[in-house]
Amino acid sequence: MIFSGGMRVSRFGAVALLAACGGDDTGGPVDPVDPPRLFTVTVIGSGLGEGQVRSIQGGTFDCALGAGRTCSETLEEETDLSVEATPDPSADFLHWEADAGACGSSATCTLRVDRPLTLIARFHLKVAGSWSGPIREQGATVARLDLTLDEANGTVIGDGTLGDAGGGIAVAASGTYEVPNLSLILSSEGLEGVELTAVVGKADLRGTLRGSGFDDTPIRMTRQ
Repeated sequence: MIFSGGMRVSRFGAVALLAACGGDDTGGPVDPVDPPRLFTVTVIGSGLGEGQVRSIQGGTFDCALGAGRTCSETLEEETDLSVEATPDPSADFLHWEADAGACGSSATCTLRVDRPLTLIARFHLKVAGSWSGPIREQGATVARLDLTLDEANGTVIGDGTLGDAGGGIAVAASGTYEVPNLSLILSSEGLEGVELTAVVGKADLRGTLRGSGFDDTPIRMTRQ
């Protein structure tokens, strides 16, 4: 190839000149390719219960979450992200909040990553289950309660025993539960109502018994 003035340029040199001037080997302009935008997705645990959130599509989340604990990941724009919340045995998954709020109480949530996102998973510490343990200051006295929680209205019903291990008194239990506070009345034939007020934790239930010989008697029961 010869330019005016007699300068000889190789074919390879001509292509290089075209590219340097913003063209390609067909003579057209070269469009710049923008790198994909990246956004941070943050997952936060909320409530008194604990659980896990893991990715089932579009990410690598595998987060153990309790109240206030977080994890995050950076993902490309337009990623379809699906995550799943799984409560620990001592908890229930209630619902998603913040940018995941539209997923409601479904354990699985799918979103398009089009901006920085915050996903809040709320876990509820539950009282349902079997609890047992000694009543302090009365070493021979034990208590056992099998409790059922009615999530719809916060009521608790159940039954159990109150008394020594060899022959406790069968009791019925009923009351209310508003996380993490439990208030029960224990009743039985020949036993006046005994009130149990307690705070429920992940592994134990701590409170006091009042009535029928119990005068603010401490009690600690563990989740079985």
